[in-house]
Amino acid sequence: MERKVVGVIADDVLVCGSTESLHLQRVDVDGLRLDDLIVHRTPVAVSRAEVDALRRQEADKILRGQEQRRRSAATVPFSLEDKTEERLERLKEREAYRTRPAFRSLVGSSDGVLWVEDYGAPDRTEASWARVEGSVVTGYLTVPIGETVLDIDHGVLLTRSEDELGVHSVHIRRIVLSGG
Repeated sequence: MERKVVGVIADDVLVCGSTESLHLQRVDVDGLRLDDLIVHRTPVAVSRAEVDALRRQEADKILRGQEQRRRSAATVPFSLEDKTEERLERLKEREAYRTRPAFRSLVGSSDGVLWVEDYGAPDRTEASWARVEGSVVTGYLTVPIGETVLDIDHGVLLTRSEDELGVHSVHIRRIVLSGG
């Protein structure tokens, strides 16, 4: 199994493993395995509709970057080379994935809890994050698709969004765990 650092949790203990199978392990700074966190959560098959939706999202992101560069060129005395067409061409040529990694994103909190973002349908409006303690899912939270999760810790969810003018906003939400 290929091992790589995918996050840090609880007193700077590294979370290592493979994003392809999501076999995560806690290791100390010397690389000694402490325990398995999530074992062999398998990759997910990707439908043609999902591949097309992901390509559209990536193309939109490339075009938004071009628009931001164009707007900033008016105020900045230098400009970066515009590689938009080249990036769109590479996107068209990219081989479609048969499977995607077992998770989209991963955040570790200081108390040793992992938050794993699951993949959803291409037309989803919210991202689903599973709260994982050891190998057990102990809860879920959802985040609007337009927001990027920056951190989840101390019972607080920190996200960032961007409006149509490229202005960033930071959102702070308290996480309330039910049943406890």
